Amino acid sequence: MVSTDRVDHVEDVFPETCEVCLKTPPRVLSDSPYRHQVVDLLAENGGRHTVEYRCHTARCQCGQLVPAPVNEVPKYAFGPRLSAVVCLLSGAHQMSRRQVIVALKELYNIEISLGSVSNIEGRMSEALQKASEEAMSHVEESAVKHADETSFLRDSLRCSAWVFANALVSVYRIVDDGKRISLRSTFRKIKGILVSDRASVFLYWPMFCRQICWSHLLRTFTDFSERDGPAGEIGNELVAYCELVFHYWREHRAGALATADYKRWICSIQESMKPCLQRAVNAELKYVSGSCRNLLAHWDAMWTFVDKAEVDPTNNHAERELRRLVLWRKRSFGSQSERGDRFVERIMTVTQTMRKNAGDTLGFLHRSFLANVSGAPAPKLLAS
Repeated sequence: MVSTDRVDHVEDVFPETCEVCLKTPPRVLSDSPYRHQVVDLLAENGGRHTVEYRCHTARCQCGQLVPAPVNEVPKYAFGPRLSAVVCLLSGAHQMSRRQVIVALKELYNIEISLGSVSNIEGRMSEALQKASEEAMSHVEESAVKHADETSFLRDSLRCSAWVFANALVSVYRIVDDGKRISLRSTFRKIKGILVSDRASVFLYWPMFCRQICWSHLLRTFTDFSERDGPAGEIGNELVAYCELVFHYWREHRAGALATADYKRWICSIQESMKPCLQRAVNAELKYVSGSCRNLLAHWDAMWTFVDKAEVDPTNNHAERELRRLVLWRKRSFGSQSERGDRFVERIMTVTQTMRKNAGDTLGFLHRSFLANVSGAPAPKLLAS
């Protein structure tokens, strides 16, 4: 509670109806009313604004003491706009809760506790549930989507964090493990082309609807090339093929290479690269033959980008989107509960999606929080 001289507005709440005689008690100010303060930020200038609600108790004509209805008093001590700013700082800008406390004190002269920051995050997580589900539905329905995974800690338990992204939306999900059954229960609809690495968790997705990341392949082939003997020779040959693929793709994308020539030259690379991989398998080279055998099993998924111009040959998009979650994990060492996981994935989904679409992130968080408090429908994340 702040001192009365720092209160900007006082709202007196009086009793309405006596439960005994059903009459309206007199509207008089009591000496010791129940006080509740709500701190928020003004929309006009962003300044602090404190409202104090004073619930008075009056004695009815029948002698009954009648308290003011508490349902007319806001449930929380921090308003929607301030709550949106808190979550913008802790979620979008990934400040620690202690840093958020310091920032609010220095910017607005607002004092807030660690527990209050955590409670605000929990309420914002509930407010963003619909937006997160909308984003996931959009990615599942899209013709091309990217996926990548990293580890995440929940109270020292190793979990799996995923990003599913396309040009407009980035969706984050944290699950108990990185097993295929967990991925299928999270990313349910098999539709469109999935761009990813060669992780076995993606084997449930049809090969003809996948695109294997060539950036991963280049790193793998470079590792081969740094070995001695036959492994190094095969690696150098595969690196050369990979660099040619990138060169032709960039030339075609820039309009400097006709589609017919582009496909013909890529076909010539395929005719030379496949026997090279087979030679590596037959040579039974340690750490090399098994990887090349796996590449042959993914052969159809390596060339989807050739016939579909909307598909990139790399998964760099998902890796860039996942980077922000990796930085969060390194700063915070993960979360402490499933509620914390939900806040991380929902606030990341909303903020990254809003940034992709040049949207008003703070405004959306504010509208979502308002809708959640009032029981109104949640705002749409994507413009229809």
